[in-house]
Amino acid sequence: MAKICRGLILFLILAVAIVIWHGGRTAIEIKSVVVQITCMLILFLSALNLLSEDKILISRKPVVILAGVYGILMTGAYLRTNMSSLNYQALMPQLFGILVFMLVIHHFSKDDIGKLICLCVAAGVISSLYGILQYFHFDPLKWENIGAFGTLRVVSFFGNKNYFAIFLLLMIPMGGYIALTSERRISIIVGTLSTVCMIVALSLSYSKGAFIGFFLSATASGALLFLRKKQIIFKDAKNYAPASKSESGSQLDFLKKASFCIPLVLMLMIVFLSQDIQKDYSRRIKRSEYHIMQRLSFYQAAAEIITRHPFFGVGPGNFAVSYQENEKYKVKTYNPNDVLNHVHNDFLEIWAEYGLFSLLAYIGILSAFFHEWAKGFKKAYKPDHQLGFVLIFCSLTGYLFYSLLTVAGRYMSSVFYFWLIMGIGYLYIRDAQNEFVSVPNRLKQNKRIAGIVTVFFLLIFGVGCKKILANYISDVYMSRGYNLASRGNYDESLKYLDSAVRLQTKAVEAYYQRGFVYFSKNRIDEAIGDYSKVNEMAPNYVNVNFNLASCFYKKRDWEKAIRMAEISHRRFPDYLPGMMLLAYAYYQVGQYEKAVTYCDQVLKRYKGHKAALTLRKKLKKF
Repeated sequence: MAKICRGLILFLILAVAIVIWHGGRTAIEIKSVVVQITCMLILFLSALNLLSEDKILISRKPVVILAGVYGILMTGAYLRTNMSSLNYQALMPQLFGILVFMLVIHHFSKDDIGKLICLCVAAGVISSLYGILQYFHFDPLKWENIGAFGTLRVVSFFGNKNYFAIFLLLMIPMGGYIALTSERRISIIVGTLSTVCMIVALSLSYSKGAFIGFFLSATASGALLFLRKKQIIFKDAKNYAPASKSESGSQLDFLKKASFCIPLVLMLMIVFLSQDIQKDYSRRIKRSEYHIMQRLSFYQAAAEIITRHPFFGVGPGNFAVSYQENEKYKVKTYNPNDVLNHVHNDFLEIWAEYGLFSLLAYIGILSAFFHEWAKGFKKAYKPDHQLGFVLIFCSLTGYLFYSLLTVAGRYMSSVFYFWLIMGIGYLYIRDAQNEFVSVPNRLKQNKRIAGIVTVFFLLIFGVGCKKILANYISDVYMSRGYNLASRGNYDESLKYLDSAVRLQTKAVEAYYQRGFVYFSKNRIDEAIGDYSKVNEMAPNYVNVNFNLASCFYKKRDWEKAIRMAEISHRRFPDYLPGMMLLAYAYYQVGQYEKAVTYCDQVLKRYKGHKAALTLRKKLKKF
């Protein structure tokens, strides 16, 4: 069973490259079901394997204990919510990320590190080659959505440049590991070419946050290595002595230095030599100020949410709702559809959604890991061994730096590979002595209890897989329904959305989209039913109160239309359609003064608003 588990984990590492959705999107984002079910299968096999062992080993290391605590706290936060699709989709990446970490450190040893890293780099190279082909309009998978990004085409299988870039931040140092720690020329050459390929793809993606993360982590890693070599830090390293260099060793050392410098030079050449790429960069730079202010508004909103729910958070996925309830920082209220589901900072998002205790557990995992890393780095006297420590540090810190600026922790691609590299790093630094506490396995002696436990695990596995598949298929149907509705094909769209709701009864997005289709087909009562369910599961989701107000207005139920529109207006005071709906509704019930007030509010923000001007002329008669 252990061999099967190892094989399944190795399959997952390459899943991004070998399981491609027919539309050209990533296996990890669209087919996250592959990761989830495979992880569950590995966990199931591992649990059954315990029944045949005489003793159960339980780790006493703080990193492993805190990882388990973190998973329990996240699950508890999920169970406190109404467990709608918003909550489920936010929980799964982090939960299965922790599971990947646990499975890697359980099923692999130090001897497997090279194999794991080679597979990671292979996934990075395959994705990078495809991304580079995209940039130059060679697309073997014929992905139709490249043009939607304008000149920003390098997204590979990930569908988004930021998800792709953060994946590369984790993989580039692993390419450096192959090049810089090997004594074989062919490995140095392959590692260098792999690193160059991934850095080219990173450069062409133009992800500013990824560049910052890359250079910060590289600078910190280089400084650590320099200080270690000069014994400015870790001064008690008494036995440290540089190895003598043979002629062949000097050549290898030159190759390693070249493999470190070439990618950095290449990145700069790509930026400055190509006019087309310069245009891409300059176009993006012009929008930098907008993106900075946008990030600040998210952080302010997260801080306000934290002050209201400091210890237990608002629940996974509920930032989208709580963001709109923000009283202190009214940001982006002019367009509710622009309200995002993410804080764009992993630490703030964990605190806002899961609470302070979960954040402390997450920080504890990282602190305990880097404490163990520092102890191992202190004892590393061989140059190649030191490089291994530094490159693992570079990979993880690059991700962590970038996770302060983006939504890394919400997507399976980035989370899966982060915890995978954490697992590889733990294998690299682990000291097996005194790591485990052994507990006698009583199940082996009692076949009846062992049988009951086996059936219990089978039931959990079956129910879990059924839910994962149902949610995945529901998401696929919802996506197809949305695309058809956006093209005006409401009848076909409705078939897919009905299937999505049938498979996932708490699918917030599917109900919301089906309500829009019903409204467009003038099936108002059914639209009200779907929007009411959305409001029940995720109050104020994407200004659903305005949609309900529109439905009641169309039914000429002015009282309910006004009540729902007032709620919408309190949440989004700058949203012009909401103000106009209130003006029309008050006009219909004869409350002309209030109608004038809302008309004037619209005209104050937009003087040439035709509908407001027309209604204002009518109101002058009263």
